[in-house]
Amino acid sequence: MKGKRIISLVVGAMLSTGILAGCQKSEPTQGAGNNTDSVKGDPITFTFFNGFGNATQFPDDNDFTNWVKEQTGVTIKVEYLAGDLNTKVGVMLASGDYPDFIYGWDAHQKFVDAGAAVPLNDYIEKYGTNIKKYQEPILKKSTQKDGKIYFIPPYREGVNNATASGGFYVQKRVLEEAGYPKITTLDQYFNILEDYKSKHPTTDGSSTIGFSVISDPTAFFTITNPGGALAGYSNDGILQFDPKTITGKLYANNDSSKKYWTKLNEEWNKGMIDPEAFTQKIDQYMSKLATGRVLGFFDYGWRLSNVQNSLHQQGKDEYQYVAFPVVWDNSIVDRYQLPSTPITRDGISISTSCKDPVRAFKFIDWLMSEEVQKRINWGVKDKDYNVDSNGKMYRTPEQREQLKNQDYIKKTGIGMFGYPWPVNSINAKYSDGNYWMPSGDPDEIAANYTDSDKKVLEKYGVKTWGEMFHPDKGNPWGEAWDVKLPDGSNEQLTNTKINELMQEYVPKMIMAKSSSEFESLWNKYTSEINKLDVKGLEQFITNAIQERVKQWGTGESK
Repeated sequence: MKGKRIISLVVGAMLSTGILAGCQKSEPTQGAGNNTDSVKGDPITFTFFNGFGNATQFPDDNDFTNWVKEQTGVTIKVEYLAGDLNTKVGVMLASGDYPDFIYGWDAHQKFVDAGAAVPLNDYIEKYGTNIKKYQEPILKKSTQKDGKIYFIPPYREGVNNATASGGFYVQKRVLEEAGYPKITTLDQYFNILEDYKSKHPTTDGSSTIGFSVISDPTAFFTITNPGGALAGYSNDGILQFDPKTITGKLYANNDSSKKYWTKLNEEWNKGMIDPEAFTQKIDQYMSKLATGRVLGFFDYGWRLSNVQNSLHQQGKDEYQYVAFPVVWDNSIVDRYQLPSTPITRDGISISTSCKDPVRAFKFIDWLMSEEVQKRINWGVKDKDYNVDSNGKMYRTPEQREQLKNQDYIKKTGIGMFGYPWPVNSINAKYSDGNYWMPSGDPDEIAANYTDSDKKVLEKYGVKTWGEMFHPDKGNPWGEAWDVKLPDGSNEQLTNTKINELMQEYVPKMIMAKSSSEFESLWNKYTSEINKLDVKGLEQFITNAIQERVKQWGTGESK
């Protein structure tokens, strides 16, 4: 399913369960616009559960949280996800006791369905000066069937061309030795990797790995999504959608998925694929990428910033990775570089356990004010960025370099209240004309590239990594992977079973010793899928997407 595309904010995070302190629960009343004075008050500690498994884990005590406390009296204590998300959410729901703020990622609807999230409509109307100003276009899209808004989505539309959304990655050293070839098909891709590995069987004293995958259940989409991407489909979860008819079909047993897994089986038997691919965990996979031993892989850009920065800090720029829009053949238009879309499935909610929901909402709205957003996204003036005589915000080479250091990021708290908290579009501008975030500023995009980056970009005749891909304006339905399947429903059970079957059979197929063994496993796998109510699942998600398009008033894909 899901390789969720998340725009390149510094992926933020929150709290470890803390002591709740605060005022009595209050009801919304007509009040002043949202500013520092409106949220400031007696010291209060809000707790926050961040269910995003890939969140950067900031310490509670950092420069940004200390500044927030000085400005507002608010302290945030973050609990980061440890272990299985659904298990954690289930325990919270069973207890009926929640942190003040909750973010459940792809399990967030469970909080809403259980009545754990406070309706925000009245708060938005009375206190949401900034929320309405910057988020109103997408609030309709996240409104539930009962007409209530229970969460503020984490981001808005916008293409981040500073980086690749995802694709088939290749190391720079491989590209250089191959003469910076055009890579458009999977055969071309693996031929280049095979050739390099045969000439360089070791890397820094360890065996070179041609291609790695991660089969951890939380990242299994990196094995199952490529079949659709190769065929020119956008990432819509368990289904692939025809943009003309807006109908979805299961990809798990289609020809393109089989073709991709067949190719991986061939590469496995050539010794190209990481022998630990189906036993390693995410942290082991990421650590392995950061050593520079791995020549290529399929993944998503939002998961790789730490790997790329680590290689740079080690002085191994030639081991960094470049993404390519690989497809089956030249007749297919790639759809990798889609804009980030409003998430209709999740966002920041105020829980029914919150001690002061009014102040909590005012705090969210305050975070969306321009002054605070500059601090979140750019940092501290004259420390993390400067302003020239024309009022243009910019960074020096030294500032850009220090912001690649994770220790510095965590100490300063830059980006802590980016994703999954509400932000503006990556391409938006402040009232003074500056870009909302550095990753949307063309000057900063260009300046942030290393000499190594610029060399590769020049060789391919582009100015940004995003320009390596076909420009895409997205789908009229956003992304179908955020359609909520009702708990306990036949559709949810079918979806769960399909994912279980993929996780059981796909690794076996890839590791099959012969094509006949692969075919035998494929037949068993598809036979099991055929026993399920696939048509019911397809129809449910298709109906939801068609209803969404009708509600949003959007048309065909662009």
